[in-house]
Amino acid sequence: MRTLQLPIVTAMLLLAARYVIALPVSIPQTPYPQASPSNYESVFPRALSPKARHVFDAVMQTAKKYPERLTSPIQYLPTAGRVLGFSFQHSPNDTLCEEFITNYAVKAQEEVVLETFLYDRKSLCARQMADAVRTLDAKAKASGTRIRVYILVDTAGLLAFIGSSRPGTSGVVNALFKYYKLAPEALGLPRVRDVPNLDLRVKTFHRWPLGALHSKTLAVDGRLASIGSKNIDTETGLDMLIGLEGPIAQSVRADFFQSWNEPAPVLRTPAPHTTSDMVPMVVAANPYYGPFLGPPEDTPQNVAWKAAMDAATHKAFIMTPNFSTDSGREMILRTLRRGVKVDLVELYGLDLPQFVFPPGQSDGSNMLAMLRLFNAIGNDTTLRSRLRVCWYMSKRFPVGAKPSSDDWTHVKYMSIDDEFAIVGSGNQDAQSWYHSQEFNILIDDAAITRQINQALDGVHRSFDPCHHV
Repeated sequence: MRTLQLPIVTAMLLLAARYVIALPVSIPQTPYPQASPSNYESVFPRALSPKARHVFDAVMQTAKKYPERLTSPIQYLPTAGRVLGFSFQHSPNDTLCEEFITNYAVKAQEEVVLETFLYDRKSLCARQMADAVRTLDAKAKASGTRIRVYILVDTAGLLAFIGSSRPGTSGVVNALFKYYKLAPEALGLPRVRDVPNLDLRVKTFHRWPLGALHSKTLAVDGRLASIGSKNIDTETGLDMLIGLEGPIAQSVRADFFQSWNEPAPVLRTPAPHTTSDMVPMVVAANPYYGPFLGPPEDTPQNVAWKAAMDAATHKAFIMTPNFSTDSGREMILRTLRRGVKVDLVELYGLDLPQFVFPPGQSDGSNMLAMLRLFNAIGNDTTLRSRLRVCWYMSKRFPVGAKPSSDDWTHVKYMSIDDEFAIVGSGNQDAQSWYHSQEFNILIDDAAITRQINQALDGVHRSFDPCHHV
C-alpha cells in the first residue's frame, strides 16, 4: 500500500495550523430539479426488505436533518440498478480496469465522468484509460458529435505519484488549493489538441489537510456505472469493482458533478427508468471534512454502517484494509451484545498514520484497535465466542503461510445475514469515517449478496486458519 510521501506530509504540516480548528462542512450545491418527498421511493422496483428499510430510514433521516452533509441531492439516495458483474482480483495482474472502467467508457455516446483517489500515469490502468480516450475521439469524429470526458483526482493522490505525474513546480503549488485544472498529459492522457472531438478535462480536488476525495466511481451517459475499491494504479492488493446499469448511474453522476463544482450538463438521451429486473439500492456516501477537529459523526455513510449492523440478527461480515475507529468499536460491541456473530477481516501490518487523528476518532493501528476491542469485551467468553477477527490471507500463498504486509486487501465490504451488502470506497478508519469523501451503495438483494460472498470466499483463506490478535 502506497504510504504518504514527503510532498504530501510537508503540505499537510504547513496547512494544518490553518485548519486544525473545527470548521463547518460546506459542500457546493449543483442545481438539480428537486423531487417531492413523497416520490423518493418511486425509483425502487419493489419494497425494500425490512432490514434494508431500517438502513434506508436512517440514511434519509440523516439526509433531511443535515442536508449540508450530502454529496448529491437527496433524491439520488434511493435508487435502483441492474448488477452487470463484479470481480475480486489481485493487482498488478488484474483486469478490473479493463473490464469495469475502460470497456464501459468506450461505450459512451455523450459523457464519461471518473473520480479516483490515486492516478498513476505509469500504471497499466492509466495506459488503458489513455487508449480509451483515443478510441472515444475516433468514435466522436465518425459520428460527428463531441463527447465529454471529465476526470477528478484527489490532490494528495496526485502528489503521491509526483515523480510520475510531473505536473510541474507551479502545478504542485496550485494543486494545493481546493480545485485545480490539470493538463491531461500530466496523467498520461492525450493532449487536448490531439483529441479535438472530445471535451477532455482534468481537475484535482482536496480540502486540506484531511479532506480527501477517496471515491472511486465511473458513470457513462448516466446509464452505466462502476464503483468499488480500485484506483487508477497498480497497487498489489485485492480490489473489487462492480458494474451497474440503470438509475444508479444517475446517482453516481450527480455525486460526481457536485464534487466537480459545476452544473451537470443536460444529457441528450433520457434518464434510465427502473425495470422489474433491477434491485433496490441506497447511496450511502460521506462528505469531505478538512480540519482535524470537530468532524460530523452522523453522515449517510456512517449511519448506514451502524444501522446495518444494528439490523443484523444472525451474522455480519466486514472486510476492510483497516478497522480503527472508536465508533466502529462501539458498533461491533453493540452487535455482539445482541447475540449476533461478527466476522472481521482486515490487513496485517498496516502502516498508515492512524495516530495523527485525535482521541475520539481513531484507536490507532489495526493491532492496537483490536487490543482495545478485546479489552472492552474483557472476560466475557460468550461475546468472545461470537467474534472472529482475522488478518487477511489470500489464496495466492500456501496453507500455513503467516500474515504479511505484502499480502493485503483493499476491499471495503459489509454483508448482513447474507441478505444485503454495502460496497464502495469507505474504509473502517478515521480518515473514511470522518474526513474523506466516499461513495458506497447498499444492494438489497439476497441472491446477489450470496454471489458476492461466494466470490470473495474464493480468493481468500483468512478463516482457515484464522491468524488473529
